[in-house]
Amino acid sequence: MKTEIWLVRHGQTEWNRLRRIQGTEDIELNEIGLQQAEQVAEYLKDAFFSVIVSSPLKRAFETAAIIQKRNKQQPPLVTDQDLVERDYGQISGLTYEEKAKLPKSEDYGVETLERLTQRAAGVLDRLEARYRGERLLVVSHGGFIKTLISSSMGATYERSKIVIDNCSVTKLAHRDGQWELIEQNIIEHLDGTLI
Repeated sequence: MKTEIWLVRHGQTEWNRLRRIQGTEDIELNEIGLQQAEQVAEYLKDAFFSVIVSSPLKRAFETAAIIQKRNKQQPPLVTDQDLVERDYGQISGLTYEEKAKLPKSEDYGVETLERLTQRAAGVLDRLEARYRGERLLVVSHGGFIKTLISSSMGATYERSKIVIDNCSVTKLAHRDGQWELIEQNIIEHLDGTLI
């Protein structure tokens, strides 16, 4: 019996555009993000999902709602708090250039990678158990999706080397007790100017 989880990263926000570190802040999609969400929704309109599970943060939930509305089956849309982005503590809102200038010795209240990995593994196990044999769509965040992939694939996938673009689609399958990465960072549905 195979369970499929299709992962979608939310559309672009202004913080994405400005290359600001974006964690648990509740930031909405910008105009490009809304266009990206419409394009991924069009791409997924004929796909069957038992349910859409979204992070409750606006940028993810807005993306999920657009996908749900366009999908022919209009599957139920639910939120799961465990799908929120990593908490970046005091560095949230800084640009990546500003972060690079900070002393490395401090933790700045950032959610540890160990805690993030435990949360990702836990949500994967819980969703697979609840929707075994079904296909579900999960709408979440770039850093969290990278962690979902690396935790499901084990040491063969380094989180730092995984690319997850806004409104990309990544497909995981669970069969015989193992996760398999089917496709990663599908962006063929996005207008090249919107990537």
